[in-house]
Amino acid sequence: MHNRIVRFGLVAAAVAAIALIGIILLTRSDSGAQTGAQLTPSPAQSDPGTLVITYISEPDGNYDVYLVRSDGTGLKRLTAGPGNEEHAYWSPDGTRIVYQASAGLSLGIWIMNADSSGKLRLGEGMSPSWSPDGKQILYTGSSGRSVGSGSLSIMNADGSGRRVVGVPSSADYATWAPNGKIVFVRLREPSAGDSGGYPGGDLYAVNPDGSGLEQLTQGASMILPFVSPDGSTIAAYAQDTDRLIAVPYGADGPAVTLLERASRYFPNGGMPLAHWVPDGMQLVLGSSNRGESGGAGLFLVNADGSGLTRIPNVTRALGPDWRPRPTPSSSPAEVTYTPGRMGSLAYGLDGDIYVADWDGSDPARIANGEPDTCNSYWGQRSMWSPDGRYLAYRSRWDDVCAGKVYISDPRGQRITSFRGEGWDIAWSPDSTRLASWERLGRTIGIYGPDGVRQKLLTLPPGLIAGGDHDPVWSPDGASLVGPGGVEIPLDGSTPRRLPADDPRSHYGFWYSPDGARVAYLDKWGGELVVAAADGSQARVLVPGGVQNPVWSPTSDRIAFAASTGEAMTNMGPATELRLVDVASGTVTKLTGVGAFDQVIGFSPDGARILFSRENANGAASLRSIRADGSGPRRIVTGTDSGEWQQ
Repeated sequence: MHNRIVRFGLVAAAVAAIALIGIILLTRSDSGAQTGAQLTPSPAQSDPGTLVITYISEPDGNYDVYLVRSDGTGLKRLTAGPGNEEHAYWSPDGTRIVYQASAGLSLGIWIMNADSSGKLRLGEGMSPSWSPDGKQILYTGSSGRSVGSGSLSIMNADGSGRRVVGVPSSADYATWAPNGKIVFVRLREPSAGDSGGYPGGDLYAVNPDGSGLEQLTQGASMILPFVSPDGSTIAAYAQDTDRLIAVPYGADGPAVTLLERASRYFPNGGMPLAHWVPDGMQLVLGSSNRGESGGAGLFLVNADGSGLTRIPNVTRALGPDWRPRPTPSSSPAEVTYTPGRMGSLAYGLDGDIYVADWDGSDPARIANGEPDTCNSYWGQRSMWSPDGRYLAYRSRWDDVCAGKVYISDPRGQRITSFRGEGWDIAWSPDSTRLASWERLGRTIGIYGPDGVRQKLLTLPPGLIAGGDHDPVWSPDGASLVGPGGVEIPLDGSTPRRLPADDPRSHYGFWYSPDGARVAYLDKWGGELVVAAADGSQARVLVPGGVQNPVWSPTSDRIAFAASTGEAMTNMGPATELRLVDVASGTVTKLTGVGAFDQVIGFSPDGARILFSRENANGAASLRSIRADGSGPRRIVTGTDSGEWQQ
């Protein structure tokens, strides 16, 4: 069984932090950095992928754009121009590549398909970066690197609509973040200690129209920033300390040293350029410039700074970028998967995630995890999005592991991942957003199914009580409710504690599928109350002892677990399943075998109920039973986490 981890007064950090000299993060109150990676002999990669790189071609010695697998095999040349082609990056959908090409003293931006066809020069410029939707390209309009020489500009992906971004003239090393903002370095005056003679500076963020300028660091000497797929972290090279670091973006938390003494790995003027692997668990590193050594090779490093490994066979490579994963389809009609009448079952078992028929038959493993490691996967309620198009599950999170939320389609094709702590997955009622703790009890991230963070909600200290509680969506999707009856508006207004007569102020509340009524529990006695959606006409339906109530799809019945008073060895008092008719208040007993039974949900047609069971000896299983108490059957053994697709 994957028990919830109850945390009261969480104060422990995952690893010890050490100070980063000269850097003050303006987005958090503490400062520090975890220790960097040491080179290890064998890689522990994220899912294999395809890199676009710059590579020295023979015999001409020019730099050209190539593809290579993440294990160093399958090197394939894409360009063969008379000059150098470099700084190549994948489009967000992984179908096109933008790159920089030189012709004499002129630098131009080009675009091509992933198979090297359709090459098109878009115009002059350098250092291109795709917008999150792939419709525009950010670039620097000057080949200079002196303070005040560059200008950040944007054009459409076909080269039209060029315009200058209204930022200081010293802005450079710009990249587009998933939240739609542009992150850049505001260069300071050069000094003798700058790598390759290139000055660094502080990190800033700005809207594409030049509004909303925000300073992210103070007293820094950074260059080459790149934002993580979930938008929570910026990897950049700190020249003054010769470190590749990852700093939080829009949230608090310690900075992480990814690579100490980077000049050891990228000598002769090379600087580490870090691009994120699409799942956000690792970064792929290469030199940002040719230097005198012709490139120092490619490396992989974990997002926590551990496990530095060299990718073999590509010692003459620069500037790698990992091909993105497929993005979600734009409409339900594009999803070819069709669930059966009962809905498919998703569940976690031994660190893996499976999808099977409703009765557990024909299981298919869609996520291959490693039990008792940070790559152990699991899922509880609300794995499926309400519309059944997406599947969400988590990786382990605790004082050792930084948790992640993963999104896939029903066939198991992983779409994205982002940082998340907690237990249940909080899907919005319309399936367009997810809410998850980023820092338990402190910050909540709002994400789309594509993994782009849309909002970061920060809670005032002390407002949320500790414990294993996840945020819950309001029916209109305009706010979240946290533990203790705290309403957290998504429009950025101040969170407030709800009045006692608001149903959402209670220990748990559940709106009926038709939206007409709400059920909630008295915090202390487990008293089940049903009221109109606005809290009026409240009446006690079950006087006490109720756990985990679940509405039927027709909104006329509620299934719940109730204590029997019979002692168990591991879980405390035994529980049994019961069903109450909302109109009459009639309660029907469904199970009762001296085990710990908990309701998970109804089948889409309301005919059966999915529940978990743990016996006195600790053996867990997923089971189902008809709503009249007949036809019990065991579905999956060895787990208590799963959900039927609705």
